[in-house]
Amino acid sequence: MDAVELHNSAWEHHEAGRFPEARAALEQAIALFERTDGPDSADVANLVTDLAVMLEDTNDYPAAERTARRALAILQRFEKGEEALAPIRMRAHGVLSITLRAVGRVPEARAEIEQAVQVAEGQFGPDHAMTASALTGLGMYFKYSGEFDQAEAAYRRAIGILEGLHGADTPYLANLYHNMGGLLHAREDYAGAEPWARRAFEVRRAALGEDHQATVSDAVALAGVLDGLGPSAESEAIYRRALQFWSGLFGEEHHEVATTLHSLAALRRDLGDPEEAEALFSRAYRMKVKLLGEQSPDTALSAACLAQLLHRKGRHAEAAGLCTRALQAYEANCHPDHPERTACQGLMDRIQARLSAGA
Repeated sequence: MDAVELHNSAWEHHEAGRFPEARAALEQAIALFERTDGPDSADVANLVTDLAVMLEDTNDYPAAERTARRALAILQRFEKGEEALAPIRMRAHGVLSITLRAVGRVPEARAEIEQAVQVAEGQFGPDHAMTASALTGLGMYFKYSGEFDQAEAAYRRAIGILEGLHGADTPYLANLYHNMGGLLHAREDYAGAEPWARRAFEVRRAALGEDHQATVSDAVALAGVLDGLGPSAESEAIYRRALQFWSGLFGEEHHEVATTLHSLAALRRDLGDPEEAEALFSRAYRMKVKLLGEQSPDTALSAACLAQLLHRKGRHAEAAGLCTRALQAYEANCHPDHPERTACQGLMDRIQARLSAGA
């Protein structure tokens, strides 16, 4: 195979969940371009960025960071105004931002996604699809950090751009519908979130089918919104099916597995099954520590939920330790008014009161 065929083959493997084969094919393609074009060519930068995306998808965050930085170092050798290279710059900054955000290095993540937006607006203008893509990443950052008004503004601006280009029912908008549902869910506006989440699922299912990983991700997001409206058999079925899907695609240890375990744990807790909830929260927390580290706000969420459950069971000292670690992550990375941070502090206050009372 030549380098282009290897590149195409790599993405086919990746989409099918054959991740070692995908990485091997892409690394071969990079090596071929390095021999023919040199190690600092635009083609090498493009494929190295693709490799960073693949590594982030499989939760290899240290390697994803190194690889994205390598792509950006190559791109620094070219003029920043070269339009053909702007999408590569955007993607490299974007995947680096996602990677840094995942492991709790939130201020660094903000700088990278702001660079992506700057590149898009400077090169393509305010109403281009590439600008909408960068704004989506910016909205994700703001939602993660708890700056919800800024997140909504970024999402709505991106939606307006894409609706103007493609209409309202295009699959290009499924990610933004998903994200708007997630933002309203974070604001605990479950009734407002449900139409966005359901629309994302329906648009994606029509475009990609029931068993595509993006469709499954949308289904899980919809289940989370439904839980906010009241735990249901529908959402539990979605979570259990998704766990089978993610484990089959990624293996037993992956961020999607951990996230779905957490959601199922919360559902079982709300249905009055504290024993299964504890087991599921514990699995989710341990997996997130391994994949994301203690400083990730995503890890902190599972720590805080497990702490709350242990507090209810009277295991206050264990709960206090978990809550302390969660607060450290939130304080390092999230806005002071972030609702998860506020809730965690309230839980810590209640735990300390019980410990002080000798309970």
